[in-house]
Amino acid sequence: MKKFFSTIWSVLRYILIYFGFSIVVYIPVVVYYSIKYFNEREEKIVEEMAKVVIPITAFISLLSLAVFLIVIKYCHRSIKDFLEIRKISLRNSLHVILIAIVTSFFSVSLTNILSVFFTSYEYINETIANSLTSGWNLLLMTILLPIFEEIFFRGIIFNELKKRINLKTAIIIQAILFGLFHGNILQGIYTTILAIALALAYHWTHSIFAPIIIHIVYNLLGTLIIPVILYYTEFLTIPYLIVSVILMVFLLRRMRKRLSNNEIYQVNSSVDNATVFKENNYNF
Repeated sequence: MKKFFSTIWSVLRYILIYFGFSIVVYIPVVVYYSIKYFNEREEKIVEEMAKVVIPITAFISLLSLAVFLIVIKYCHRSIKDFLEIRKISLRNSLHVILIAIVTSFFSVSLTNILSVFFTSYEYINETIANSLTSGWNLLLMTILLPIFEEIFFRGIIFNELKKRINLKTAIIIQAILFGLFHGNILQGIYTTILAIALALAYHWTHSIFAPIIIHIVYNLLGTLIIPVILYYTEFLTIPYLIVSVILMVFLLRRMRKRLSNNEIYQVNSSVDNATVFKENNYNF
């Protein structure tokens, strides 16, 4: 029972920090816009707030990240080791970029198919589109926020979980939390699937840069490029979905096999080196 509560608290403390900052920051913003547009229709208030929601979210993310790092430093000593801030090879970088491309095609295709069943998503999508009218907001959306989310969900939550429970359960829990974090059912579906791929890439490469690269490329393509491709080739939406699922599974399995073999090689090399070292010392 003690381990159960310890596991919950290891994750909950970070979530409380983030949502605590969200409440503190957003309440004054909502009050300000409600007063400023008091005589306007409700849609006007939402429209104006949509323009600042990304910068505000980025600000909350930076505040939260600062506190997260303090907690990590206090509880785990080394931030670099805990988050696995390690270089990623060019080969692995190209591999995760391919995963990002395929996953982005999957998400946009799935959204196009399921959006007819989730009428509220169209409104959410329009709100997001309105918030991306400036280059600054686009930069925050595609670069800064993905970096924060990967540190938050993979670097912290996933790491805290897998130290306490089995790997499969840790992957599923962090994926569900990531889906819930996005606040609506349709986004929750495809971001949960995305989170599984991100956690696997992180676990196999042992580098936080792997999921960060995937997430940044995923957001860039999913925001700017793939929706345009699907707009002009809408009749291929289902083939895109099927092919992307097949390729996603193939690329992840390929990564697992290649990196597992590499780890075995590294372990064997370490053993051989240790043996040679001992023999040399003995001969000396």
